Amino acid sequence: WVGQRGLHEDTEAGRWFRRAADQGHADAQFYLGVMYREGQRATQDADKAADWFRRAADQGHASAQFQLGALYDAGEGVRQDGAEAIRWYLRADEQGLTEAQYTLDLMYAQGRRPPKDRTTAARWHQRAAEQGHADAQFHLGTLRLDGASGPQATEAARWYRAAAEQGHAAAQYNLG
Repeated sequence: WVGQRGLHEDTEAGRWFRRAADQGHADAQFYLGVMYREGQRATQDADKAADWFRRAADQGHASAQFQLGALYDAGEGVRQDGAEAIRWYLRADEQGLTEAQYTLDLMYAQGRRPPKDRTTAARWHQRAAEQGHADAQFHLGTLRLDGASGPQATEAARWYRAAAEQGHAAAQYNLG
């Protein structure tokens, strides 16, 4: 139900879907945001994506909060603003979205937007890993293994195993 002008509302499915979003259905709003951001079933439009994500995010939709943070981080459809990105990532984290925790870890570890802060990064890393985020588990294993022996190496193997059991290829290799 897509044409050159964007989301087609001239089909019955399109009309109902848009009506649900217009009435405040957060999942429908989030899905419209995804469609406009990725150009799926709609013409790619970062401004419209930001608008729909914000509507869902304001209702507490964790994935929409994360996506809105990503838009602020990249400056897509909104003015690039690291502090605003972090604010939305934190809101998603409050609901336990591990992808938000891992993204915050990377932002602090790499010094993107906020100044580099290894202590804060480690806290986010640990939190995402404990909640089952495979990439965070892999990286935590690597941090534990870096120059370690004894208990640290055992701890590294534990994190590698957790990631490996989720199909993380690099963790499987390192564990092997």
